Amino acid sequence: SGRLSFYGLPAIADGCTIVSVPVKAVFIKDTIGQTKLTMAEISELKKGKALPPKQITDKNGKTYNVVLQVSADRKGVEFVPGGVRRQEQSQQQGNSQGQQQSSWLTKDGNIKPITKWAGVPMTPQQQADYTAGKVVEMTNMVDKQGQKCTVYLQFNPEKQRPTTSLNDPRVKVAEESKTQKAVNNDGLTNEATKHVAEPLQKYQTAPKDENQAKQQRKPKGPKL
Repeated sequence: SGRLSFYGLPAIADGCTIVSVPVKAVFIKDTIGQTKLTMAEISELKKGKALPPKQITDKNGKTYNVVLQVSADRKGVEFVPGGVRRQEQSQQQGNSQGQQQSSWLTKDGNIKPITKWAGVPMTPQQQADYTAGKVVEMTNMVDKQGQKCTVYLQFNPEKQRPTTSLNDPRVKVAEESKTQKAVNNDGLTNEATKHVAEPLQKYQTAPKDENQAKQQRKPKGPKL
């Protein structure tokens, strides 16, 4: 069944007909059989949502595992036929998709070892740090302009994949790449090199040779 919101009021599909019901017209008891509902559960039901599978004890003491939802037709709470099975199937499908997306993890959920990143070999210590979830400092990488730079590699548990940054998560910016990153990657201007045509190199904060120094010295305009 589908649920829509019409002017903030829950509407619940009954077969092929969508019925809109005002909240005040729906009566939700705080007790189903002998089982008390929490305020949070009542709030979810008033929004037209189905609750997760819940164990309910009826007046005769018999226990059922059911899914509860408001019925627009009856204007009250009822059991959703087959709801538990559908929610379990949906959860299994979600878990399956999550496993397919976790190609950087082993079958038991640990970080899968890697021996190199972007074609650059990793030392045994770097490999061990990576699988432990630590920040790995890669000093032989290149930036977007093809210049050597320091890159920080770490496994991101939320994205479930390794991510890299020119910013060390443990400090604000790697000092040797600070100006290089700002100019080459972020499009910012360094006053000491703003007229230099070549991309900056690692550690560079000023013209590196006489040729770049000449580029930096702009010719003065004509005297008036």
